[in-house]
Formats: sequence, structure tokens, C-alpha cells
Amino acid sequence: MPGKIQFAIDWQKSAPFKGCEEILVWHQRLYQLKLVGAHPDGVGYGNISQRHGCSFLITGCGVGAITEPNEAHISFVESYDIEGNCVRCLGPIAASSESLTHAALYEAAPWVQAVIHVHSPGLWDKYLGKLATTAASAAAGTPAMAREIKRVVPLQADHLPGIILMGGHPAGLIAYGASLTETGQIICEAAKSLLAT
Repeated sequence: MPGKIQFAIDWQKSAPFKGCEEILVWHQRLYQLKLVGAHPDGVGYGNISQRHGCSFLITGCGVGAITEPNEAHISFVESYDIEGNCVRCLGPIAASSESLTHAALYEAAPWVQAVIHVHSPGLWDKYLGKLATTAASAAAGTPAMAREIKRVVPLQADHLPGIILMGGHPAGLIAYGASLTETGQIICEAAKSLLAT
């Protein structure tokens, strides 16, 4: 079951994209750590994107629930309008319900090459208010969340990877960095820090 898309979506079905292998590798790693996956009701959580030209590739809606995704589970966000609350995407699957949140981060920090959204109640509880945190009034996957992402990114050190807590999305965190490997390692190190406490 896919997550709930809260924006207008213009999805043009097309053949799978090449060059998304790194996204798929990181999905499996994070799935094993239960940072992406599925809730008991079957709804998938977590998504991964990577800058691609002027836009980005992203795991499709509900793909968090898939153990071993492939190219058919990746979408290309061709364009978006945060204030208009709409996304245009191409691929075998519709783009993730968090596409606007990823788009906002790429827009706010042009140096960023990858974004990962995970769910971790433990990390969320540990770092809420201690790391950059979006307003509790901003719901996941909405223009309000995208605006909050754009607000908090400049509050962090320039050109350093980081983590943002999603105040209005319990358990939700966003990591970003200069490469997908760097971004994935940020999440993995945070998970290790939780185990060490």
C-alpha cells in the first residue's frame, strides 16, 4: 500500500531509468536497519533521492515496503511547484509522497546531491529540538513541510551534511549530503549513536 500523496500529481508512465543503482543499494541497507520499511498496516515509509541533472530521481510511492526494489521502483521528478502543491514525474511508478520535501532541500542547498527520509522513533525522540527541527504544524508531504525545510536548512553550517527532524511528522527525519554515500553514512552513524546510549 502506498503512502498518501497530498499534492496534485502529473505522472507519465515510462520505461525505467538507468543510473539508479546507488539508490537501490542504500534502500536495502536502510531496510535492514528498519529505517525504511512498512508499518503493520502495510503502508510503506522512507524514501531516497539523488540529484539527476536539474531535478532528481526518487524511490516511488510506497516503495519503503519493498524488500528488494529495482529500477521499476524509481521515479524521476521532472518538475514541481511547492506553492502550487503539484509534482510532475516520469517512470514506471509515481514519485514518493515526500517528493516536495526532497525538492525543497535541493532548492535550499544547491550543493546537496542526495536526500534520505527515514522513520526512527528513537532518533526522533533523542534529537527533537536538539538538531534543526521543522515546526510541529507542518505535516509530512505538504507545502508547509517544504517551506519549513527551506527555513531550517540555512540555520545549519554551510556545506556540511546534516539531519533535520520533522517536528510535524513523528519519527520522521531527513538527512542530506554531498553524495548518497555520505548521506547514508550520516543516517547510519545516527543509528549507531542511538544504540550506544
